[in-house]
Amino acid sequence: AWVSGASGYWGLKVCLSLLRQGWGVVALCRSRPDDLCAWADAQGGSLAWRRLDLDEASWQDGLAGLEAPQAVFHCAAVCDDDLAHMLH
Repeated sequence: AWVSGASGYWGLKVCLSLLRQGWGVVALCRSRPDDLCAWADAQGGSLAWRRLDLDEASWQDGLAGLEAPQAVFHCAAVCDDDLAHMLH
């Protein structure tokens, strides 16, 4: 499964849930989610990280060479430090 926004709150929770269910996960996010990667390694989970910034014009380049996913979870969001606005 591919999970965008994997370093954010929802993306991290989705990744953890998928890993606990035995899914192979590709975490797609701007910065490497070190804690998630360490947890997956310790648990023997299958987690790969790819840098992906949807604000960049060439964002698709981050997906090059990846095997097609069985599922995609789009959890990327921008809240500009206004969580209430993002939730709305």
